[in-house]
Amino acid sequence: MVSGLSKGAIDRLGKRLRDAEQPDSSDVSAYVEWSVSFEEPLREVLTIVDAAAERAGVLLGEKTSRIKQLYSIIAKLRRGHPRLSSIDDIAGCRAVVEREVDINALVLQLATANVKRVRDYRNNDRNGYRAVHMTIVDDVGRAVELQLRTEIQHVWAGLCERRAAVVDHAVKYGGGPLEEQERLQELSRRGRILDARQMEHDARLARIQLTPRELFDTAWANELHTLDVEMTERREQVEEFRAICESYAREGAQS
Repeated sequence: MVSGLSKGAIDRLGKRLRDAEQPDSSDVSAYVEWSVSFEEPLREVLTIVDAAAERAGVLLGEKTSRIKQLYSIIAKLRRGHPRLSSIDDIAGCRAVVEREVDINALVLQLATANVKRVRDYRNNDRNGYRAVHMTIVDDVGRAVELQLRTEIQHVWAGLCERRAAVVDHAVKYGGGPLEEQERLQELSRRGRILDARQMEHDARLARIQLTPRELFDTAWANELHTLDVEMTERREQVEEFRAICESYAREGAQS
């Protein structure tokens, strides 16, 4: 096991961190030393994602990475996660893309990596959260969680984080005030529709582009014009969605 700690020792460390009112300084140091060992596999996964995006012809937007802080780990253990050694997101990274089809393309390209688990939360969401999570492990079993989101999904997730900071941390996990959850769920449904509309537009455009030039008649030209109008309307709706989420995120926040 990495950092000189066996799996059992890591789990005993997790139990002490979970149960202590105030973690012992030696346990804090042990966690920090252990978590640092995930920096190398995290860098490797970021390189793998870049290569997969290049092969798939996918343009990556925002890309971030982090090692999970101790307070987040303690909170996760106290929410009922059984063992520290089995937490798969000690190291995590995120890639934001424009479209759902971009996520699908990346998942296919990453199939050649050492993927332990894939969780698709787009159609079976968690309290409105939508994304694809992939757990990728290195040769010694260190896991990195990769989150793939569309821009719409990323905006909503950021909103949820900010509302949790303003209202109640439980908002991130389906708790907190009912009114808060209802508003977040409604915006999630709105985002889902926008993503689905983009997928529909992409499929229609691909069909038009595959039409032989000699068969491209007035009907196809009209369809292309209609599609262009609809895509412009969607872009306007996306900007409206962003503005609504930004305004909502600021409600009740201290300046």
